[in-house]
Amino acid sequence: MIRWGSAPVAPSISLSSSSGFALTNSAVGSLYTISNTGGAVTSYSIAPALPAGLSFSTVTGLISGTPTALSTARNYTVTARRVDANNGASSSDSAVFNLEVGNVAPTTTTTTAPPATTIAPVVNSAPASDSTTADVNTNIVATPQTSRQNSTVTTVVSPAIVATTVPPTTTTTTTIPAPTAPELSSGEVGALVDGEEVDTTLTRSNNALVVSGAGIEASVYGMSPEGARIDLDADGLLRLDTQDQVVVEAEGYEAGNVVDVWMYSTPTRLGQLTVDTTGAIKGSFLLPDSLESGDHRVVLNGQNNRGQDVILGIGVSVGEVNQSSLASRLLIIIPVSFAILAALIIPTTLRRRREESRTN
Repeated sequence: MIRWGSAPVAPSISLSSSSGFALTNSAVGSLYTISNTGGAVTSYSIAPALPAGLSFSTVTGLISGTPTALSTARNYTVTARRVDANNGASSSDSAVFNLEVGNVAPTTTTTTAPPATTIAPVVNSAPASDSTTADVNTNIVATPQTSRQNSTVTTVVSPAIVATTVPPTTTTTTTIPAPTAPELSSGEVGALVDGEEVDTTLTRSNNALVVSGAGIEASVYGMSPEGARIDLDADGLLRLDTQDQVVVEAEGYEAGNVVDVWMYSTPTRLGQLTVDTTGAIKGSFLLPDSLESGDHRVVLNGQNNRGQDVILGIGVSVGEVNQSSLASRLLIIIPVSFAILAALIIPTTLRRRREESRTN
């Protein structure tokens, strides 16, 4: 028998916090609480699935457990549903919670400036008499008036003061921990999926280094201060200067999530890109002035459309060619080349001499 009826009054939920951070191998505490000002909740659900080790209560709508794997910041939708037991009609309401799992907790520094107080004298105005010259005491500044009604004399009353207080200024800075990235030299690429190394391929197209792996294809190229794309060098390497910009284009990420872009060797967070509805990102970043000449890595940290945490690394060069490194390579290459030539020439020469001696 089918019963028809209107949907019940929907829940109206809100979370006490919109984001949270959990440490791997550490039990999570209370990430948020839920307030409901609407209809009674029959059950809760969450999507997508939580990182490994965490569980979700369909009764309370809360997250618990001990995360066992790293997970980049990701939005999770908590849905409260009410079902009418009589006719099966339902209604719901949702809230979004952003959760990240890392091995180092973010640090937050809060700086509060003291309130500022400005002190000024009280200035009063009073009508003067009709006399030609006003008597002025030591606390009165006046200008003689001639036959003018209701003229004004300005008096300065001391030591009365007016104090104006500016509210204190608070600045909060949050430091995001750097991800563990593949160790790479210039022109090399690598990837980690959920902390495990996976295969990648490197190609070059339109003066860009293109890395494919873990369901993601990312291109990295340079842009000069004049806005021109920088050519790869003779060895196919991307060589940048600190005045250049590094441009990142990629696809295969989870729509709606964010991808953090870093520059290594010393981890420096260049910025964050939001994944569009097609799973793609694109952005450009000015290189930090503090970068030293040598090999560096552009690192992308995000979640692919399979729900896996992916860290991609692309090796680039910054600054001038390391002459000492080049000299060292030449010192290795030249002797090896001579050894190869000797191995080819000497046996041939000896064989020719033996043949000549036999003939004679």
